[in-house]
Amino acid sequence: MENEIDLVRRQTLHITKSSVDTIKEVRNYCRKKDKDGNILEEPVKIRDHACDAGRYGSLGITERFGFATATPTRDTTPVWHF
Repeated sequence: MENEIDLVRRQTLHITKSSVDTIKEVRNYCRKKDKDGNILEEPVKIRDHACDAGRYGSLGITERFGFATATPTRDTTPVWHF
């Protein structure tokens, strides 16, 4: 799953303003923490249906057409466009 999440992180998301629930979901998306407070690569699985759908779609397109498979050469900080 870590590679799938990395694939999505390299993309720019375009979410319409009318997609209120998706915007809330993306803003609240977070990862699990260990007992020392270190952030893990595993996401918290609460209200993440749109994020999962985006991940499945990105993975499916990549597997079928080979898009977005290169190692990123730029900053992979997520960019959200609402």
